[in-house]
Amino acid sequence: MSEELSKSKRLEAELEKLILSGSYHVYDRFLSVAKLKETYHASQATVVAALEHLEAKGLIFRRSRSGIFVSPTSRTKQILIVSYASRANSNELNQFSYGLGESPYASKAGWVTINCSVEDFEANLMNLQIIYKKLSAVIFFRCPDIMLRHHKALQERNVFHLFYGSSSAARLLNGCFRYCYNEKQLVGRALNALYEKGHRRIGCYSCSGRTFEERAKCYRAWMKEKGLPFTERMVLTLPEGADGYAFMMEQLETCRSECSAFFCCSNYGLGSGLLQALRDHGISVPEQMAVLGIGDIETARLLRPELAAVDIDYQKDANTIIDLFTTSKPDEIAENPVLGESSFLIRNGGSL
Repeated sequence: MSEELSKSKRLEAELEKLILSGSYHVYDRFLSVAKLKETYHASQATVVAALEHLEAKGLIFRRSRSGIFVSPTSRTKQILIVSYASRANSNELNQFSYGLGESPYASKAGWVTINCSVEDFEANLMNLQIIYKKLSAVIFFRCPDIMLRHHKALQERNVFHLFYGSSSAARLLNGCFRYCYNEKQLVGRALNALYEKGHRRIGCYSCSGRTFEERAKCYRAWMKEKGLPFTERMVLTLPEGADGYAFMMEQLETCRSECSAFFCCSNYGLGSGLLQALRDHGISVPEQMAVLGIGDIETARLLRPELAAVDIDYQKDANTIIDLFTTSKPDEIAENPVLGESSFLIRNGGSL
């Protein structure tokens, strides 16, 4: 190192050597500015400049109010999450992505998650491993058709990939890796929560679509299994393109006397629409009518009473998947295409 180099450059070179020599492990806390000033008898400006260059090289990173840490860049493994939705408009995708990124295993092993739209994935498929140089896995979040379409191409490129979503949606993915939530168990968890509150006349509010039809089918089976009073009039299906609130404003005129509670196949439009319709009909919730839907949505938390929900434990699932990636060998994963099943939780609200 020539004398012409500035003090900050000499300090930068010394610290870089220290990091690359293995003196620090990935995610270890690095020396603070104060400690560096004391150890190397350097000024604040010299230390800050050296650290900025190390950060630009990807050798360290900062966490607000926590300090400076050794970067996992050299051991980074990328997970691409492909979905129709974006994190900005899907609370479920946001929870799942957050769970993957914040898993203790992810930080230790250097896993980095990247969200990608279906459109961008398909446009860049041919150059996937060029764009994502450290790609280790692709997770198809609730888009089984996209996984099925590109399964062979990913196999040829030796890219590990799995589907995450509903068990009913995964039926076409024979031989493909998948981690699913069971619709029958999901619906059963919701209906049992209403049953435990003493409700026996439970209606079902659904809409068109394979997943929702599957949930309505599970509802019918559960009602019959429990031996509860049931007629098809208790299953209300929102016509395609219709407004959930306007539809229930009409339906409540006739069905309010038949049901003491409603299970909603989704809180998006259905549960939230029903809750508002009940309010405008002057039906008190949950005293006269309880409501429990599927999906913890942001807008439901603003309703009064707050809309209760059964939801998939996305963060727990994400942790389990990262654990699987980190602790299992490829040949061990390949033994069984069904990698696991989701667990559920009840988010209590005033509507239950």
